[in-house]
Order: sequence, then structure tokens, then C-alpha cells
Amino acid sequence: MSDEVKIPEVLPILPLRETVIFPAMVAPIVVGREKSIKLIDDVAVGNKMFGVVAQKDPQIDDPNPDQIYNIGTVCTIIRMLKFPDGTTRLLVQGISRIRINQFIETEPYFKASVEPIQEVYELTIEIQGLMRNALDLFQKVVSMAPYLSEEAYITAMNIHESNRLADFIAANLNISPAQKQEVLETIDTKERLQKVTYFLNSEIQILEVGRQIQSEIKTEMDKRQ
Repeated sequence: MSDEVKIPEVLPILPLRETVIFPAMVAPIVVGREKSIKLIDDVAVGNKMFGVVAQKDPQIDDPNPDQIYNIGTVCTIIRMLKFPDGTTRLLVQGISRIRINQFIETEPYFKASVEPIQEVYELTIEIQGLMRNALDLFQKVVSMAPYLSEEAYITAMNIHESNRLADFIAANLNISPAQKQEVLETIDTKERLQKVTYFLNSEIQILEVGRQIQSEIKTEMDKRQ
């Protein structure tokens, strides 16, 4: 998608708390900070493009440039709704990874010079093996995790680009924003798939322990009846 869309050299930058958005991902965003609302209002009447970057510390109300990561995602607005409580709710589409080179403005909101990160990958035998293994593990997670539906696995099955598959799985896994940021910052496709595989195995272990605890509790309750 980044090959089809011309990304401006300077973009408004929206810091997000505890949210990492990946390229090709459609995601909801709620903005409430005055700076953020001003940014979205300006972007909405322009080319609808802006950079989304996660905060390093979500507790900070008004982060400075050093308190946000320097790799994020350029997004475009699909839908925007203003609510009576003063918040603005968006549906955005991720387009491409971007690297922030330099902040140009901080008021009324951040603007920075950015460069799209080109993703180059080859569908080698090793990459195909990593993709198949990640899919198998993701199927197991979907079968065990109450927060994922079968539709998520079907969608993953139909993704044929290794970089996009890794991003999709990372976006849907119940991992921390810092771990998702780690995946976002991993440009090499092989390394990204390996990282996602590690997170998948960890999630499976957590889910299995959860099941075991539930089973033990049920057994103990049955004994007392």
C-alpha cells in the first residue's frame, strides 16, 4: 500500500497511549487531549494523513518528543465521529511504517519530518516454514483464547505476505503495547516472524496455565458439593 500512496515528507504526529497500529490494519482510536483533537480537525479537512506513534509512558498527559517512540505508522482517516463528552472517535487505516527524523513543530501539535520504511522480503523456504509454524501456533491460540474468534485465523490464513502475517498476528495477540512496538520496530521479516513465534509460544503457555487453574478450581468445587 505504501507503494501506491504518496506519503508527505512532513506529517502531523499523534502520540497514542497503550496503542500500536500496524500497516494494513484498521483500528479505532479515541482522542480527547486538546492538542490531539486540533490535529485531527486539521487533518480531516486536508489529506487525512498523519503519523501515529506510541508513547513510551502511557501515564504522561502531555508527552514531549523524547517520550514517544521514533518508529510509528502513517495512517489515514476512514471515519470520524465527535461525541458530546468532547472526545473524537476515529476509524483509521495503517499505511506504512515511518521513522521520525526530526520534530519541526510542537505547537499546536507535533509535526515531524518522516521517511517511510521500505519493507523488503523474499519468500524463501525458511520464511515459508516460519509462516506455516506461526499460523499453526496462531490456530492453537485462537482455539484457546476467548478474546479471538475463528475469523481471525481465517483472515491470517489468507495473508500471503510474510511481513503482513507477522503484523496481523502481533496486532491480534494479547501482548503488551511495548511488545507490539518491538514487532513494529523489527524491519527484517525473518526476525519479525521469529519474534511473533516467541510471543505465540508464550501466549499458549499462559493460556494452558489458565486452563489448568480453572480445571483445578472446578475439581475442588465439585468435591465440596
